[in-house]
Amino acid sequence: LLRFSDSELGGLTVAWAGSNDSDAYSLHPFSAKDLSIRNLADRLLDLPYLTKLYPDIDKNQAFGKYYTQPPSIYQFLFKKKNVLHKLHFLKLLFKMFQFTKLF
Repeated sequence: LLRFSDSELGGLTVAWAGSNDSDAYSLHPFSAKDLSIRNLADRLLDLPYLTKLYPDIDKNQAFGKYYTQPPSIYQFLFKKKNVLHKLHFLKLLFKMFQFTKLF
């Protein structure tokens, strides 16, 4: 169950029933700032014990297209390569100025 929070203005609360129908649980409300940092679909993905939406819809079927895709290994290597090139460039600059009189 997704509902607006009673305790936090604009907050969104996730609630669910336990294995016993008389058990009910809820999370601390997510604020707009929380959801701008990590979207609702990804936050629900982080909760492995929440598997179904009412009446019997799989969580991944309902929210799967909204999950944030993890970066691929190619994106990681490209970023790492860029950082290494920048570090190499900075080292060269440092060497150039180390042996040059500044005044």
